[in-house]
Amino acid sequence: MLLHSSRQGKNVVNDQKGEDDNLPHFMVNSEMSLWLERRFIGKLLKAANVQAIKERFILGGFNLIRVRYLGERYVILSYEEEGLIKTIIANNKEWFEGIFGSIVLLDDSFVVSEKIAWFRCRGISLALESN
Repeated sequence: MLLHSSRQGKNVVNDQKGEDDNLPHFMVNSEMSLWLERRFIGKLLKAANVQAIKERFILGGFNLIRVRYLGERYVILSYEEEGLIKTIIANNKEWFEGIFGSIVLLDDSFVVSEKIAWFRCRGISLALESN
């Protein structure tokens, strides 16, 4: 991904009455990285801890498939051998359908608009009082 910075100054039309005039604005030209070619995007059926999904892959015998979190309910699935992941998904369709609503080949139009964060909290009472 290439990143170019440009100061827009007072020529910027802004809905916030000039508050952002002094902030830098960025134009981004995106390019598909080579490592992203022939990767699959899986949309999880429900929001889940990605570590739990990775463990499920290991227990299911698919430990060679790498799972990376992208945002929202999306993960990227990759495998070292080209073309083999498509065969694995096709041969184990029922197993993958238990985790994913859809699995598609990554293309340039894919965009993640949200992020989900998981927090581990310790020492916080589950019974919260309201006044």
